[in-house]
Amino acid sequence: MATGILGVSWINGNVRAAVLRRGQVTHEWTYSGKVDGPAFPAEVMAQAVQETGFRGREVRFTLWAPRAMHLLVGVPPAKGILLDRFLERKADEFKAFPDKAVWSYRRTMSCRQQGDTALLSLAPESYYLGIVAACRQGNHVCTRIVFPVSLLTQFLPQMQHSPGAAVMLAAEMEGVTALVIGCNDGQLLFARAVASHWEDDADFLAQEINRSILYAKQQFAAAVEQVHWMGADPAVAKLQALLKCPIAVGPPLAPFFWVSEVLRQPVKQEENLVPATVHTERRQRLFATVAAAALGIFLLGVVAMCAVTEGLLRQARRNLEFTQVRYQKETQFRRQMERLAALQESLKAFSDTAMHPVPAWFAGWLGEVLPDEVVLSRVEVRREKGAWHFQVDGAAANGEPITRRMLADVQARLRTPPCNAAIIDPETETEAVPAGTVRLKPVQTTRAFCIEGILR
Repeated sequence: MATGILGVSWINGNVRAAVLRRGQVTHEWTYSGKVDGPAFPAEVMAQAVQETGFRGREVRFTLWAPRAMHLLVGVPPAKGILLDRFLERKADEFKAFPDKAVWSYRRTMSCRQQGDTALLSLAPESYYLGIVAACRQGNHVCTRIVFPVSLLTQFLPQMQHSPGAAVMLAAEMEGVTALVIGCNDGQLLFARAVASHWEDDADFLAQEINRSILYAKQQFAAAVEQVHWMGADPAVAKLQALLKCPIAVGPPLAPFFWVSEVLRQPVKQEENLVPATVHTERRQRLFATVAAAALGIFLLGVVAMCAVTEGLLRQARRNLEFTQVRYQKETQFRRQMERLAALQESLKAFSDTAMHPVPAWFAGWLGEVLPDEVVLSRVEVRREKGAWHFQVDGAAANGEPITRRMLADVQARLRTPPCNAAIIDPETETEAVPAGTVRLKPVQTTRAFCIEGILR
């Protein structure tokens, strides 16, 4: 499908359209009816878009309006907005129609009477507004509106004539004749459009051509050597007898010449009926849109970054909690290992230390002496003054009272070999007893006992 730029020529009520795509002008279309201004029908624009298969947005127009004007005005040595304000005042001053004027200009060769000059081209604003409204209904943007005479100036350097001399280009266009006078170096002297055709009124057309040649001679002291006719060949013979200078056949114009030329016109071309403020506002809107989009992308990036950061923080918290739990477990495990190591060291120290066999022997024998009903709570065997002293504390296993007979049996067995111990009675023995005696402590309660003695 065709995209790119849509070009439309609206000249003397005739409408043609084509599309510029990849440097090629294609999909040409001609409207079968007539469109009289100032409004440009939106239906015609929609039909042009449909018939050409246009899918872009930019639209360019070549316009000739019946009340359009081309004026040569002197300009001050100013540029930019100062020159635009000066030309806007001139347009309001010289317009020949009640509507507000839209205008464009092009610098010309210096005039001997006015100094620096420019060709000021005017058209009623209603034509411009009608074109813009038709484009807007189809969601299109009109970026350029030019007069046909503006498109002819590019052919001036191609005309062969004497250096410094002037030449006229005359082109027929949909029943209207465009006249451009300039030099072979591309400098423009004057341009206008005559609402006449050589077939309808050749005398009037020849008169207007002669008047334009005379005006150029008066204003610029430039003699027009030749008229180059860009149109049908029969017009050359008919006009030659009526003109005061020779006429030659120039390059022929194709039916879609005005469409293709406006599509190929440089973007920075000064001549444009679309006000510069519109382009400025469009650029500002574009800049605002781009800035808003960039801001939106930035905010989305910030939100995404915040979301990612929040996710990372949550993950970091989970990792921290996991690390803390793991640290606590590792701490507990390390403490257990330290206690285990201490126990291992104690066991090693205990196993490495030599123990006398008497305490172990006595403990083994004591397990055979005591009945099953008795539970020991403390057994102490110590070496004092060359003798082995022992002390045995215990109680009944089932909580029943211990009888004296049970204690007497235990004491009797302790006195027999191999212990040969003597029980020490604390009530009667207050002095140190010799070895081989056993001291029996009185029972504090009926449920516990304590036996103390010396092994022989």
